[in-house]
Amino acid sequence: METPFYFTAAILFTLLTIVLTGAILYALRYALNKAGWSQHKKKNVFQFTGLALLGWLALLVILASQNFFSDFSTMPPRFVLAIVPPWVVIAILVNIKGFKYLLSLVPAAWLVYPQSFRVIVEIGLWMVFVAGIAPEQMTFEGRNYDILTGLTAPFAAYFFFRKILKVRWGVLWNIFGLGLLMNIVIIAILSTPTPFRVFWNEPANTFVTTVPFIWLPGFLVPVALALHVFSLVQLRGRQKEGIQPSANKPLQKVA
Repeated sequence: METPFYFTAAILFTLLTIVLTGAILYALRYALNKAGWSQHKKKNVFQFTGLALLGWLALLVILASQNFFSDFSTMPPRFVLAIVPPWVVIAILVNIKGFKYLLSLVPAAWLVYPQSFRVIVEIGLWMVFVAGIAPEQMTFEGRNYDILTGLTAPFAAYFFFRKILKVRWGVLWNIFGLGLLMNIVIIAILSTPTPFRVFWNEPANTFVTTVPFIWLPGFLVPVALALHVFSLVQLRGRQKEGIQPSANKPLQKVA
């Protein structure tokens, strides 16, 4: 049922997608400005990334509006096509030397503060549940504890990255966040109307295949995953090189 809660949640997810897209492009521009690359290469990287990102978001909307992802009769279900590509891209990026170079130029806290967006995601999920469209287990009233990552993100960014505490605390926080993220991803998958469904309470998890909620599995969850993975990669690189994280500066050598 499309209630005020439903429409408010739809607006929240849409605004989050817009804001995070802008933040990603801003961070990329920041890193490119500091990179020792030619202006031509910088321009090409920025344009390609921007077009690829916007193209993916548009493709999700087009397919979802045609109910492409809503068909759960196939195996694997079509909604998997909204989940897997971003995860594959993340895995590829962390193995590209040029990307890791750009990542090293981004302040460490920039990969942590944005995780606060997960609080808004959880509020949106709760609203969709109240509207009778999402199952309870996908909310903080059920089995979804991902809101804890969003609530602790500002403190983790400040104390583990800005205050230059030991790197291992930053690693532990990222692992903590990854664990909570994987928990809700698994719950969401096991709540879909497929042969491997575990949670049989209604409604089934089908709302994520519609517009604008398709951006949840196709963009917002991958962003949360990427921030954790990229932060861990960055911390590993800085630990090897004896570099301390800083909230406002890219890399600082330990004295």
